[in-house]
Amino acid sequence: MFYQNWNRNGVQSLSCLMNVSENSFLSFDSFQRKFNLKCTFLQYFGLLAAIPRQWKDLLNVQGSQETPTSQLTIDKLDCKDLYNLIINYKSLPPPTAEERLIECGYDASKRRIIYSLPSVRVTKEIKLAIFQYKIIHNVLYSNSLLQKMKRVNSPDCPFCANTEQTTLHLFVTCPVTISFWSDFIQWYHQICKKKPVLTKNEIMYGVLQDFTSLYTLNHLILMGKYFLYKCALNESSYQFADFIALVREKIDLER
Repeated sequence: MFYQNWNRNGVQSLSCLMNVSENSFLSFDSFQRKFNLKCTFLQYFGLLAAIPRQWKDLLNVQGSQETPTSQLTIDKLDCKDLYNLIINYKSLPPPTAEERLIECGYDASKRRIIYSLPSVRVTKEIKLAIFQYKIIHNVLYSNSLLQKMKRVNSPDCPFCANTEQTTLHLFVTCPVTISFWSDFIQWYHQICKKKPVLTKNEIMYGVLQDFTSLYTLNHLILMGKYFLYKCALNESSYQFADFIALVREKIDLER
């Protein structure tokens, strides 16, 4: 890496970054003062991080004990600095999604699969990955949530009178949804010669048993949920043939 203004001010070798008396790297402020340079702490600490570990071991250098955020006064902190402070704070409570998944009986290994399911294992489509991410963290915009945000007048499901549309109702307990998954299971059985029994958790978070052989099923379940969600948003009844047409369109697009 090469910074022209650094070279012009005399920063030309690794020794320029060293505090010989303390056998460590210069602090960010000391480096700027020594060479009369104006640079960002990301440039300086990025350079230190790029130095190979073998070189540091040969120099027997301990490295600067200061962190980038410790060099800044409160009025100079930006969003990235604050984010780094938060994620390095050791006493953060677990995410709310974690508690919900534990209540559903998922151990740590299953939770890792659930978190990686949308974007790593099942689909590369950003829209679907973000959609499943919102379901996992219970931040999908159902009418129940939108009514609390005062974006809609009623929290009710558009297909069920006087029934609150939560995420669970939208994808599992609504009569329209129950009919959809019944048709889905029969259709999947005809195509793949396997008849899955989809539980509430499997619809919400994916089929994890024999997971590596069920990528297609999990992808189709994800597409089915997105299809139901779009129908609910438009308050339009569906025909299962519309979902099949959507799947065929996706297959043609992938080809």
